[in-house]
Amino acid sequence: MLADDDLKVEPSEVPAFLQECALLREHLETVVTGTVRTRTLEEHRHVVSCRLANIEDAARRAQSVDGGVLIW
Repeated sequence: MLADDDLKVEPSEVPAFLQECALLREHLETVVTGTVRTRTLEEHRHVVSCRLANIEDAARRAQSVDGGVLIW
């Protein structure tokens, strides 16, 4: 989705979105080894993990106020 457009998660979809984030986190090694990178694998892993953490944090905060998430 993000490759072509913004990702909009409606409030009712946030719990499922957090589950998807957890799945990505669980398979982070596969994600980082399977994507194009311009840095070392270790640096790429760190960057992807940090960005995913920001998304997870935003989703948890949105969930706490019955809000949605917009990622651009």
